[in-house]
Amino acid sequence: MVRWLNTDVSISVVLLAGDGCRERVDLVFVLDSSDSIDDADPHNWNKVLNFVTQVVENYVIGPNDTRVAVVIFSD
Repeated sequence: MVRWLNTDVSISVVLLAGDGCRERVDLVFVLDSSDSIDDADPHNWNKVLNFVTQVVENYVIGPNDTRVAVVIFSD
């Protein structure tokens, strides 16, 4: 099942699974937390965090299911 994920971020994400995806995947998010992220809009960092949350909520998270890693970098 193809499902579009609507986000406040200016990209489109397609999830190729239904709610509570049972496929085992490794998700890695690399997030830029530099001050420039909030320069254009002070809510951008929250938008990034909401985007990650929306994606992760579509998977079953656990050591034998989907695993998630987050890397945060800054200037």
